[in-house]
Amino acid sequence: MKLVKLGRVDRLLAVRLGQVVVDDQRHPGRGIDEYRRLRRRLADHARSSDSESIARSACGSADERMLLEIAPLGEGDRMEEQDEWPLAGGAQTEGLVRVGDTTRRPPHHRSLYVDALLLHLAEVGFVGAPHPLGYDHHGRQILTFVDGEVPHAAPYRLSDARILSATTLIRGFHDATTGSPLCAGLEVVCHGDLGPHNTVFRGEEAVALIDFDADVGPGRRLDDFAHAVWCFADLTEADVAVAEQVRKTRLMCDAYVDVTPAAIVEALTARFHRARGQHLAAGRSGGVRAFDDLLQWMKRFGGRVAAA
Repeated sequence: MKLVKLGRVDRLLAVRLGQVVVDDQRHPGRGIDEYRRLRRRLADHARSSDSESIARSACGSADERMLLEIAPLGEGDRMEEQDEWPLAGGAQTEGLVRVGDTTRRPPHHRSLYVDALLLHLAEVGFVGAPHPLGYDHHGRQILTFVDGEVPHAAPYRLSDARILSATTLIRGFHDATTGSPLCAGLEVVCHGDLGPHNTVFRGEEAVALIDFDADVGPGRRLDDFAHAVWCFADLTEADVAVAEQVRKTRLMCDAYVDVTPAAIVEALTARFHRARGQHLAAGRSGGVRAFDDLLQWMKRFGGRVAAA
């Protein structure tokens, strides 16, 4: 096992993956398999001993015992009998359900990285994200459920108050990851799909970012925030006046600080070109046409946004 000098949460991740912090794409399921093996081992000890403390002592190291802090023994069993309610997540999410006060979601190849990220956020005092609770008997990731409203109908036409609150939350999220080994030497950890559809609101306040999917990982602030502006400011939406899109882009950049509308346009244009190329390589003509339309919008109106 290769370990680097890590903090408590990041060392936990390395133990669980059996590798350095950044996910090894060659063995995408190894971390979860190891986690399940350890949980079975601990559960067997707990059943045979009537003492959770004895079960904990069965772990081979302090690093293994640290895993139990994510999901105390028996927690999954206590929640299994409750009803499941389907939830609407990001555009890429399927199988997301609510069970009691938890959210269950199918694991992806970066689920354990997400666990470590969410634990890190909690440790540094960022409360605007769910907390990981382990994995249930179906292998699904368990997260605390964050109650509130999640907008899903684009264009969103959010109030300025909601946009400003969400921008502050996003800036806090990025700042909370800066300097962590989870950044793997890059600027921040990026959510990858920031938008109203992945933000929980209570009234005019944005209280949490949700749906940390497989796109979560190290990257640039600008790229992650540009995606947020695309969604929150209703950029490229035909049913929203361009002047309003320009105004909200400026509003978000001023609130985030140190980002200009011109930089947003540049980052989004590059993103659209990359996505078009990926769809083209995969033979998805519909995707190519969609991003051709987005690039045409940028060619027509991007200058107005950049000059805001």
